[in-house]
Formats: sequence, structure tokens, C-alpha cells
Amino acid sequence: MVHVEPPEEGHPAIWWYAIEDWVSEKDTDGFEIFQFEGGLFATAMTYDWDDDITVKAYYDLMDWIAEHDRFIYDDRPGHHVMFNALGVDDPTRLGFIQGEYYFPIGIKSEHSK
Repeated sequence: MVHVEPPEEGHPAIWWYAIEDWVSEKDTDGFEIFQFEGGLFATAMTYDWDDDITVKAYYDLMDWIAEHDRFIYDDRPGHHVMFNALGVDDPTRLGFIQGEYYFPIGIKSEHSK
């Protein structure tokens, strides 16, 4: 999974890996271990990393949120778009590379406390 902080702030993409509870930092070659807070995410899939699909999905999601009073785009610190890909190592498996994006959203009442 890749976690992308806002590029306008000059942050690079950060790779995330799920690990088991017994793993310690000495097992990660110096990579930091942290607890993923989790949350609610809206997803969108792309075909061969088509950025137009990703941008359209983002704007469609923002329109959907505007139409539904109970939801917000969750832009708290640490809550950014994440993505992963299937077929990068061998696009012949699917016939294309599938990108899946996770947009952080939240329920308004939970974040207004």
C-alpha cells in the first residue's frame, strides 16, 4: 500500500506494509513501525493507471459528499489518499494493471466532537 501525503507540501509517497504483531523495528532494517489508525475509505479502481479516472473519481466523490450531509472528506493529519496496484509485476494476468485508490472519508458526527 502506498500512502500519499499532499504533494503541494513536498512530501514523497510512503510505502506501507502490514506486519504481524511479533515483528520489531530490528526486523525492519530501520523502518519505523506505527499503528495504522484505520478509518472509512471510498475506493475507486483505475485501468492501467489512468489518471483521468482517478481525478474523475475524486471529483465524483466530492460531489457525492456534498449531496450527503452526514459525510466529510477526512483530511485530518495522517489521513491521505492511499493506493495499491495489481498486475504491476505481470500485466498479462489481468491484461492490464489495476490501480485501486482509497480516499479517506468520515461520518460528520464522529469528527465534530
